[in-house]
Amino acid sequence: MNLRVFWVLLALLIVIFVCLAIVIGVKMRSDPTMVARVSRPAFNGDPSTEYILEFFETIDKSVVQRNLSDMPIYVINLVRSDKRRDRIKATFAKNGIDFSFVEAVDGKLIRPVASTDVTHEFTVKQTKVPVRFFCGQHKSSDSEVGCCLSHLIAIKTAFDNGDDHAVVLEDDILIEFVKTWDYTLEEVMKRAPKGWEFINGSSIWKYFDEKNDFVECKSKCWGAQFMLYSRTGMQKILDTYYDPTRTAWVFNSENIVSDVLIPETLTGYVVTTPLMIHFNDTDEFDSTIHTSHTIRHIEDARKKLLKAYRNMPTTTVRIPKTIHLIWLDKLSPAPLSLFEERYPGWAVTVWDDKRIKKLRLINAHFYNSQEPHGKTIVALYEILYRFGGLYIDPEMDQVCGVDQLSGAANFMKENELVSHSVVATVPNHPFLKEIIDRLPEWFGSNLLSDVYDSILPPSYDVALYDKEDVCPSSGDWPVIVR
Repeated sequence: MNLRVFWVLLALLIVIFVCLAIVIGVKMRSDPTMVARVSRPAFNGDPSTEYILEFFETIDKSVVQRNLSDMPIYVINLVRSDKRRDRIKATFAKNGIDFSFVEAVDGKLIRPVASTDVTHEFTVKQTKVPVRFFCGQHKSSDSEVGCCLSHLIAIKTAFDNGDDHAVVLEDDILIEFVKTWDYTLEEVMKRAPKGWEFINGSSIWKYFDEKNDFVECKSKCWGAQFMLYSRTGMQKILDTYYDPTRTAWVFNSENIVSDVLIPETLTGYVVTTPLMIHFNDTDEFDSTIHTSHTIRHIEDARKKLLKAYRNMPTTTVRIPKTIHLIWLDKLSPAPLSLFEERYPGWAVTVWDDKRIKKLRLINAHFYNSQEPHGKTIVALYEILYRFGGLYIDPEMDQVCGVDQLSGAANFMKENELVSHSVVATVPNHPFLKEIIDRLPEWFGSNLLSDVYDSILPPSYDVALYDKEDVCPSSGDWPVIVR
């Protein structure tokens, strides 16, 4: 091959690659179902559930709106579950999502009306129209029957409203989980196997490790917090279980449980990458069907939450170029100009008692009970957790290396103890949240060292440096560098 031919072929290859890049770029811009995935901070280890939820709060609501693809949404809610209802209203409003409540059937209000050897008739008092149903012998609890009826009524509501597709949610879901999706709901429907009549987006962890995106669900796909239905599926449910002549539901199954009855009736699939998780706890948001399952729900949600968080692309996080000074003594602080001269390019913020109290600290009560030195320790962690940046004790001499800081939580070590005279961190670092949560119980001279040792340092991106290793000529405690 002579040199001229070589250069001609090379030019052709370059042209081909450029054309491919243009085509791919146009495709990405024109395809509304392709999701530009949200990035997370590149911390090492697994942060707490509280940290992940707070991180989700920082993601713009437009991500939720885009991923839900303007799908009609129906949320099942018991009249007596007012706290759940208020939480759903608040979170959906905050994310700009339209939805409708469906009054759930309360199993505690099921009452027998008539009975034969074969069929039993029951009624349930509702705020508008009572619910009637007929069934034979079955082994489901009243709460399970009520939950199943609630799902069927939500399906009928969507069908009567003329919806081609609809999402039915239970009221203990975490809507912010939508921000972790790889695809919009429209794309999920396109990717699902042909002929699907329902898609379960919230089934339990047994499906986590499947190699396929969807697994057929024929029975007992436990967990129905997020169910997506086609109109064909809705029609089949009504044809099978609803008797319009008696305006009643009729069951022949011994399992009147939504997780069993719906999969046994419709062709459906479980999404192996969950679309939704529970929002349960052991206080106000216990399970309303099986209270013994609450801990299991919490564990399931934690697994799904961590899986979604780990799968999010990471982005390099830098410490904000803001220096925080806390001055609570009666003496006048050093002039700002001194710090601005020492640290060019950095913003300097001075925090006094009045300004700190406006933050509504997590440990506000504990803060108010301390002397100035203790207040400073309480405040510096909450300020840095919210805003990130560099804290310097105002009485210190000039420190060096501030422009070399990275995304770790940086602390100094002196005489084997971790110090907080100089602390540098990104906002929302999970290690600082651990300190804030444990501070009232652990407060003391070795607080930081004790917390650091107790949570196994490798689990977080935390850097410790001996003060003698950096700026040895300073004579004071230097800032930490990487």
